[in-house]
Amino acid sequence: MGPIAKLSTRRTPNIGPRHNVPQLPLGPTQHCLWGAFAKPMGEMNGLEALLALEAKVGRKFGLHRNYQGMDTDILTDDVQWLTDRGTVCYRSFHSWLGDGKITIPWAAIAAGQWDLWIRKQATALANWGKPMYITFHHEPEVAPQCGTPAQYKAAFIHVRSLFAGAPKLTWLATLLSPTYAGHNGGPAAWLPPTQLFDVLGVDGYNRYPCEGRYNTFTDKFLLAKEYAGRIGKQLAIGEWGSVELNSCDHPEGDPLGKSKWITDAVGVMKKWDRLIWVSYTHEKSGPYAFWVDSSPSSLKSFTQGGYDPYFR
Repeated sequence: MGPIAKLSTRRTPNIGPRHNVPQLPLGPTQHCLWGAFAKPMGEMNGLEALLALEAKVGRKFGLHRNYQGMDTDILTDDVQWLTDRGTVCYRSFHSWLGDGKITIPWAAIAAGQWDLWIRKQATALANWGKPMYITFHHEPEVAPQCGTPAQYKAAFIHVRSLFAGAPKLTWLATLLSPTYAGHNGGPAAWLPPTQLFDVLGVDGYNRYPCEGRYNTFTDKFLLAKEYAGRIGKQLAIGEWGSVELNSCDHPEGDPLGKSKWITDAVGVMKKWDRLIWVSYTHEKSGPYAFWVDSSPSSLKSFTQGGYDPYFR
């Protein structure tokens, strides 16, 4: 799960003097949106980080994802600005406050104790009337402090009932990739009723050689794709990425390994008709450097992937 990027509250988003962001292309989508989460560095906020990444790869992203708690508004000036320029937003709001250190029990949400905030968000998005991908508490498997799988489902059901008046929203239910292989109780333990979400989401990474075994893109996401097919849903990959294969004190690893991993991933994506968008996680989390520019070859492969007409 990615960190919460600082949200801009400026009326007119301003990238500031630190960035010289050119006018970049964003063509019509052929099939799959090419998206990203960019971790803010220093004094950047989430929008500035995205624009800086766009400058690196030479194109606008078709989708931008971000994370937040239930103490800030979902509809921000940044969301409106990005949407107006043609970038679809994916927002995941979680049952916590601030940076996640203060949690909100799912049972409290299901009992209606947070209806005031939820209704405010639903009304604002309904009045705005523009498309957005949205989910309640992605990767619930990693938040046992919030409750049980049954309590998560009950909270999701309650949240969806309060958002019923916002028809332009496309809802996801998003789980970890190992859950689709039966870990964490399996997907059925966590997923709400299928009529309450439109798209099945999944997050996953290749962390080898820093951790575990080597996983190709197919290794991480095929089971989620197959599960989406069984329940009749489209698939979205909200987090994906790889570390360099010679990182974490493994200098004998292939220095072009991450570049090849990204190139292979792009080839697989183009064969998966059910896949409607992907969002790369441009960050370092602990020892795992998922940055798209962790090496020149990785940046080149990611940039070439984004310029494929399939993603434009």
